[in-house]
Amino acid sequence: MKLVKPYLAVAASGLLRWTASGREREARWPVRVLCVEIGSGFGGSALQVARVCDQLDRRRFEPVVAAHAIAGHIERLRQNGLRVYQLPRPNLQRVGWWLKIRGTGFVVCVVPLTYHLMRLCRSERIGLIYLNNGIASELAGILAGRLLGIPVVCHLCGYDPLNGVSRFFSRWVKQFICQASRIAQIHREELGLPEKRIHVIHDGFDLERFLREGSTRDCARQMLHLNREDKVVTLIARMVEGKGHRQFLNAIPRLTQQIPQLQILLVGDAPPGSNGSMRPQVEQQVRLFGLQQVVRILGWRTDTATILAASDVLV
Repeated sequence: MKLVKPYLAVAASGLLRWTASGREREARWPVRVLCVEIGSGFGGSALQVARVCDQLDRRRFEPVVAAHAIAGHIERLRQNGLRVYQLPRPNLQRVGWWLKIRGTGFVVCVVPLTYHLMRLCRSERIGLIYLNNGIASELAGILAGRLLGIPVVCHLCGYDPLNGVSRFFSRWVKQFICQASRIAQIHREELGLPEKRIHVIHDGFDLERFLREGSTRDCARQMLHLNREDKVVTLIARMVEGKGHRQFLNAIPRLTQQIPQLQILLVGDAPPGSNGSMRPQVEQQVRLFGLQQVVRILGWRTDTATILAASDVLV
């Protein structure tokens, strides 16, 4: 059963390979790039997609976005005139206990999404697929590119354990872009990738924007109602599982004993309508530890430059 999903991919590839064979794609400028975002639209992956779309050379590339959720950064792209398509989410409740059978998740989730992506690629005449959520989460995009003969670029912003399916699908990715040298080294070792297929491109930041929008330390603290002598530690992240809010708050009682002037700023919230919000648990933990005078939950903010200017430490 361990090879069920790779065999499904091979069978589908063999069945549909004729659709791509024998067709030479004409070189057209600009090349249409399909950027696939499977997150909530508010996280770092959606922000990365937005940055890519904003910075692409429009003389050479024309971005098109396909996303599960049209919100946050993805909604901003749509408002700016980019073509944004909403991808369907699988209804796992209808499958029920069948998900316990190995390979069912691939059939229920990956195959339908592959079909939708293939239709979109054909209708939009896509010449390149850009994936931004790792290998395991982007199997449908990789498979769609394979079946249509469209090159796939996978942007790796972190590391998740790779199973046999991820390793199998990785051979169909044309190029990997890694956010850091360590990420590239891990994937190069685990996947046996040659040097020419994996590249390191560090994230860039517009520091001038922070200088333009930021304030002096004293002005920023006055705007946030902080004292000059406060020691301000800031955590900026979506308030969802895996971002470390509980672990961070567990350390605060000990820190307050050593730093009486400590002030904690929690910036961010769960995406609207999300079922995985950690905010109730965070608020309960703050009350349980008696940290109401120390921890401030600021929620969604657009004045991050001001918040950073007021902070001593960013977690």
